[in-house]
Amino acid sequence: MIAPVAPRMQAAPQYVPPLLPTNPPRRAAVAVPRNPVVNAPRPTSIRAQSDDDALELPPPEAFGIRPMPVVNTTATAGEDWAVLLRQLEAYGVEQFQFDAVGSKVRLRCNLPQGGQSIGMGSTKAEAIRQVIQQLASGQ
Repeated sequence: MIAPVAPRMQAAPQYVPPLLPTNPPRRAAVAVPRNPVVNAPRPTSIRAQSDDDALELPPPEAFGIRPMPVVNTTATAGEDWAVLLRQLEAYGVEQFQFDAVGSKVRLRCNLPQGGQSIGMGSTKAEAIRQVIQQLASGQ
């Protein structure tokens, strides 16, 4: 009679670390000459185009670009900006913005009541004076 064979116990799997890539061997640096030798004759002159083929650009109007109008935004002599701005503040103007409209200057002022006052003039000072007149008359 044959003796029964006892089952064998398998050993628990063991951790095997992954193989890390090794650094490749370094290669020796190859010296590059500073002035490489080229077996071609040098040109006597380099020209991208001849004088006969002068480049002409079309005017901006051909692309639909119009020149901006010149707006006189400078104050004339004797105008005191501090006085004009204090007058706006006295009427409670919270915010204002200047816009160029053609050859004129537009001033939009936000008022504390939620309204808006708009003045137009040939200069910024003129637009401010127009708004001050509107506010003084209660418009």
